[in-house]
This record gives sequence, C-alpha cells and structure tokens, in this order.
Amino acid sequence: MASITIRYKGEDGHENMQLADGRSILGRSSDNTIPLPKEGVSRIHCAIFLQDDEWFVEDLGSSNGTKVNSDKITEVTALEERDVIRCGPARLTFHVKALKKRKKQREKLYPEHTVQANDPPESIQCNSCNGWLSITHRLPGDRMRCPKCDTKLTIPLLIPHDGSASATDENKNTENPNDPLHDSSELVL
Repeated sequence: MASITIRYKGEDGHENMQLADGRSILGRSSDNTIPLPKEGVSRIHCAIFLQDDEWFVEDLGSSNGTKVNSDKITEVTALEERDVIRCGPARLTFHVKALKKRKKQREKLYPEHTVQANDPPESIQCNSCNGWLSITHRLPGDRMRCPKCDTKLTIPLLIPHDGSASATDENKNTENPNDPLHDSSELVL
C-alpha cells in the first residue's frame, strides 16, 4: 500500500492519504480521487498510479506543470520512497510503505526532541551554528547536513510541547557528540 503526505506551501500541518491500487487523479476539482483545493493547482492536475508493481506519476496537461524533486516532468515518471511531487502550492511526499507501521518502528529507534512553543514549525536547530533547518519532508532517523555549517544531523522524533517544564540545554552553543541531533558517523545518502 502506498500513500502521500500532503502539505501546502506557507501553511502549517499536513494530511496523509492512502493511494488506491489503481489510478488516483489529483487536482483542484472535488470530483478527483484526491482533491487539492488550492489556487495554482489545475482542476485535473496529475495522476499517480500503480503499474507492474511500480508507482508512477503523470502530468495531465496542468497549467503550471508537475514537478518531482524540483524537476518538471513531461512524461510518465517512476516514483521512489520520499519523492516530493509539486502541484502548484501542494507538496506531496510519496511513501511506498504504510505510514503507521513505519511510524511505530521509527519511534522506537530514533531520538526524541520536545518542540517548544516558540520553535518554528517542523524545524530543528543545529547544535553547531544554531541555525534552524526545515525538516518538513523528512522522517525521524533520516540523515542530513546543516546547509550553513555542514554538520551531520539525524532527524529526531518531534514531540509536541505540552506546557510542562523541560530540561534546559546547557550545550546549546557547543557541539556535543552525545546530543541526539548530532551524528558523528559517516553520512550515507
């Protein structure tokens, strides 16, 4: 079973949608399999479909085009885990496996980070340069480099702030190898 995580540029939050094993039509019209009711999305924008045990996306003549990982597509394009499909302001992250199963596995394996009330949404702070990194299309356990200082980081599981007191970070301005956001192992992409 495959699914997509739908986010809209400039908006908080997301929605998870399971994809039909046949063909899912996406677009602004409410008649579509998966409606994307935003300006900049064509009424019938694109299709995501399963063929011969492989998932594909196809632009259906949309006005603004469809992009996969920043590349505008002009023909049927194969999808891989965590590809980002752009339809106007919609950002669709493609997932091949069921979300619940993967979420349970990742919760057990990766560090946690409590989100504070004043933290930017879906972001983490680099412990080396204190810059904020967007992790919108990342999953707990993913590895990435800070674009400012090139420090290797492992994406933590974000825990919403519930108003209770949290421990202060004494090493906020220094690199700490024991910090769950710092990963000194080799980055594998």
